[in-house]
Amino acid sequence: MAGASKPRQRTAKGRRPFFLDTADSDKLLAMVTALVGEVSVLKDRVDTHERLAAAGTVATPEEIEGYRPDDAVEDEREAGRAGMLDRVFRIISAANDPNVASEAEYDSLVDRFSNDDKGS
Repeated sequence: MAGASKPRQRTAKGRRPFFLDTADSDKLLAMVTALVGEVSVLKDRVDTHERLAAAGTVATPEEIEGYRPDDAVEDEREAGRAGMLDRVFRIISAANDPNVASEAEYDSLVDRFSNDDKGS
């Protein structure tokens, strides 16, 4: 049967690659990554609620789903997501980068920004 093509493989062959030292570490990283995604979605939804409330609109499911952020809001949200990713995954990048601040400097920054949220 000339010209008949072989069916394409749909799944990866072999073992799942490790990115960290152990399979358990990779599983934990996958769980944290999934949770970061969920927190990001929740933060966007809370932001939508707050913006609708500020506009005097009742936050019904239809209003929330219909809300479309403008470019400025989307830029603000993207900056928040980038900051969250930097904070959450800092420990991984710090292990590979000698230019990253020390643990004490990082803890100091976390304390400073945590207090900023409380109006200090």
